Amino acid sequence: ALATTPAATQPAATELPPPTPTPTAAVPLTEVRGVVSAVLRGATIEAFVNGQYVTVRYLAIDAPALDERCGPQARDANAALVLPLEVRLVPDQTDRDAEGRLLRYVYVGTTLVNAALVADGWAVADPVPPDTALAAEIAAAGAAAAGRGCAALP
Repeated sequence: ALATTPAATQPAATELPPPTPTPTAAVPLTEVRGVVSAVLRGATIEAFVNGQYVTVRYLAIDAPALDERCGPQARDANAALVLPLEVRLVPDQTDRDAEGRLLRYVYVGTTLVNAALVADGWAVADPVPPDTALAAEIAAAGAAAAGRGCAALP
């Protein structure tokens, strides 16, 4: 007969938070270029990259949703910076969010769009570890935002 351990003496299952997505060594995250095809929100765009359309969420910032105060204006400010331009999409540690969007720092030329939206008052710095490579630069941009963007609206 096989010996079995009574249920009462088995260790209790521990609930762990879901793992943070991280790139694997086999699939390094690399910078790519694309052309912005649509601006969905103040911190989200659609771009045509390597023959396909992808949704990109800007890293280290938070902008209001379209149904929130300043949401449409934040989207329009984002559009003024990126549409329909070529962008560089620069990764940090996490490839995609829970919604499947690419998480990237977005550049037009030498302009870091994430920081520009913060500096103009349409977004706030909101770094989420482990994606903090440019957090200090983006936070510093917030110093210029006083009285600008959303804060300037009635």
